[in-house]
Amino acid sequence: TMKKAISLLLVLVMCLSLCACGKGDGEAVSNDVKAPAVSPGSIDTNNETKDGEIPSVDSAAILKEGACGSAATFKLYDNGVLVISGYGSIDRDSPFKAYNEYIKYVRIEEGITEIANGLFLSCVSLVHIEIPINVTSIKSDAFKYCKSLTNINIPQGVSKIAERTFYGCSSLKEM
Repeated sequence: TMKKAISLLLVLVMCLSLCACGKGDGEAVSNDVKAPAVSPGSIDTNNETKDGEIPSVDSAAILKEGACGSAATFKLYDNGVLVISGYGSIDRDSPFKAYNEYIKYVRIEEGITEIANGLFLSCVSLVHIEIPINVTSIKSDAFKYCKSLTNINIPQGVSKIAERTFYGCSSLKEM
């Protein structure tokens, strides 16, 4: 039994070491999506917000928009805000994933009911996300490796949060 305990401890230490190290500081874990060429000045990095608040998009320019599900759409703004609207589930292979290192805030509007597997995987700059009461399910790895995520509002209507949903979210301090 002592050998088993030591073996388990060594495996745990190795797993934690791999998780903490990742691929290096500042480098996202690959999700096989190539980031588009975006000039450094095209994303506003000087958002003045308090913890738990998403900046306004009223004066922000749209960087990318399109469909992200059969009845869902998204708009990514130059201040790092991603707004998802529509109905039903968000597709795992949404086109905004190519911008995952630029997404800092996510607002999911009412009507969306499910957050797909790995949807925000390796959104390394994601700090805060708002989830509406309509969402009932958050699938596996949805926020995996979102190492900057500090705030997330999960409403009581969410009845299922899958395994590894917040794996590698070392900065998460408020749910």
